[in-house]
Amino acid sequence: MKVSLATGLRYILTRFVHQKKVMKKCEYNQRHNLKTNRNVAIAIATNAKFLKQACVMVRSLENIQCNVTLYLLNVTLNRDEVEKIRTNAPSNVRAVEIPIDETLLKKLKISDKWPIEAWARIMIPELVPEKEVLYLDVDAVVVDDISDIFLKYEDSTICGVKSTFYAFHGMKETIPNAVNSGVLLLNCTKLRKMNFTRKVVDYAHTHYDELQMPDQDSINYVCRHIMENLPPCYNAMNYFFSMDYKGISRLNREPYYSDAAYNEAMREPKVIHYNGGPFKRPWQKGEIKHPYWKIYQFYLNKVT
Repeated sequence: MKVSLATGLRYILTRFVHQKKVMKKCEYNQRHNLKTNRNVAIAIATNAKFLKQACVMVRSLENIQCNVTLYLLNVTLNRDEVEKIRTNAPSNVRAVEIPIDETLLKKLKISDKWPIEAWARIMIPELVPEKEVLYLDVDAVVVDDISDIFLKYEDSTICGVKSTFYAFHGMKETIPNAVNSGVLLLNCTKLRKMNFTRKVVDYAHTHYDELQMPDQDSINYVCRHIMENLPPCYNAMNYFFSMDYKGISRLNREPYYSDAAYNEAMREPKVIHYNGGPFKRPWQKGEIKHPYWKIYQFYLNKVT
């Protein structure tokens, strides 16, 4: 990967300065256990291939400063795999398994890159008995308290961090405020009323051949008039660290949040999303490591 001098310097600063600060915060939270009596709900879905990553992400939920009900949306995991996730839940997390009938999702677009579990998130309003649920991809880690978004966005229907993909491919007018579906705050009450799950399934069926990121495309289109955007620190994606604010704004074809918000996501992320991008994900071999790879390793060392 070719990088500019400015990008290289920013990478070095993130890896050797900001990563160290984030690590200290995680270590502090581990030692002090500053929990309130509040409760929040989080949902995840995984398969056996990403079981280790799921356990890493679940361990990182200790950074949330309250009690967490973790809903494990289970499509294909066996008993031992479910138990491994339960075993790795920190003391503030109560894991609840929600089995999902595979036949409900089987006719949707799936592949090795987009497994059937990717569609499990669209079932949350129908299966999870909560008003609000935060869905997290299992290739992420939580490095700060994120419980504040449940209050800040309690009147919203669905929220996520902007994806540059849709603007870059000229779809911004069709799908405004489109998000990366790896971090989604869902108001289940409102989504049930609008028949969210059924509408997403219907769109996915009728646009099967057009879908590039199947679940994400479908969710964004169905929610194109109600989608709201979370600050980028709640989903600091891989490509954030490969370009400056001007560069990502050019990619997005308009200002991507604000310079301050973008820099906050790089320096003080709340959720680090090790999704695909220019840097190797922490479990992959490669010359250029993700600048926050040691944070992943920190929680991997806790997995039993």
